[in-house]
Amino acid sequence: MIKYVLIFFLFPLKLFSQDVSGVWTGTLFNDTTKKFIRYELAISEDNGKLSGFSHTIFIIDSIRNIGVKSVKIKKAGNDYLVEDDKLIYNNYSEPPAKGVKTFSDLVFSENDSALFLRGHWKTNPTRNYKPLTGTIFLQKKKDIEQTLIIPKLDSLGLARSLSFYQPPPKSSELEIASSQVAGKNESEQSNPVNIEKDKRNVRNNDRHGNEKFTNTDIAGNEKDLTVADVENKKRRPGKIENATPTSKTDDEESFVPSKKKISKVAPPDKKAAPQDLQKRKSEQVT
Repeated sequence: MIKYVLIFFLFPLKLFSQDVSGVWTGTLFNDTTKKFIRYELAISEDNGKLSGFSHTIFIIDSIRNIGVKSVKIKKAGNDYLVEDDKLIYNNYSEPPAKGVKTFSDLVFSENDSALFLRGHWKTNPTRNYKPLTGTIFLQKKKDIEQTLIIPKLDSLGLARSLSFYQPPPKSSELEIASSQVAGKNESEQSNPVNIEKDKRNVRNNDRHGNEKFTNTDIAGNEKDLTVADVENKKRRPGKIENATPTSKTDDEESFVPSKKKISKVAPPDKKAAPQDLQKRKSEQVT
């Protein structure tokens, strides 16, 4: 008997221990208009006391009418009673109905991958308005930044009042993080080993559009080499071939030596007349 009594008391404790704080997204269905209204509910818990905000969107003449309300939440067993408190923001195309509040009775349930709140809602009757009824289906959202209610509450300065809300890092913190990354990159670039690697074999073009190589020795002395210089270095040492002058730069004009041509005097014709031979000798002397 005691065993069954313990099971009876422990079973409700499991239900009470469910964490419902967070953002729940889904729809309201209006039994009168037969339309769905997008509905979001943010539930905050502080020392066992529940409170929150609701966010609704409905379309009138192709215009999105948005309303944000603070709500009161009470827990009764496995049921959650949600009641409108105050309308804190709206862009309604018509003035909201005075004295009309929404009351919801939601039941918590879960499966292996999701948490749900579902139930019924109704409005109170007034002198000018009849009561409305409908159903609610909500699912707990894991990424609260992908909701509509959190950005809106943040813009109203109310998001920080939620127990589950973690504000994004401030701009100063982002600046510090970015400066640390920039400092790391600068330290890597100032490394002597990296500088030596960057200096060697840098290939670029001079101002005349000629392709040029930069070669740096260990002492840090740079020397510009043209394509012709590089090609000449590839040839076997000591071998001289005909070449044309390389392109002229601002600092120097380099030439590759060419063979010197020596003109030879034609030998005298043995059969020529003595007078012709004497004439040729006089021309050579002169």
